[in-house]
Amino acid sequence: MKQWADDALCAEIGSDFWFPNKGENNEEAMAICNVCPVIVECRDYALADTSLMGIWGGTSWNDRVRMRRKAKAEEGRVE
Repeated sequence: MKQWADDALCAEIGSDFWFPNKGENNEEAMAICNVCPVIVECRDYALADTSLMGIWGGTSWNDRVRMRRKAKAEEGRVE
């Protein structure tokens, strides 16, 4: 894991919390992420690694799929 992970709030909480089952509420995990000092680093890490499941950097797996698609679409635009 990356060095920034030592400063992550999730390191203080059990891992099941970050891997909710499909349809389970993830609002508590997201709220913790939103006040974490390394949210940006964590999100960037998760966006770069398509194999990561669960909550990372305040995003779910589905959120990250959408973000990657949007970024790809924007790269293809001519401005």
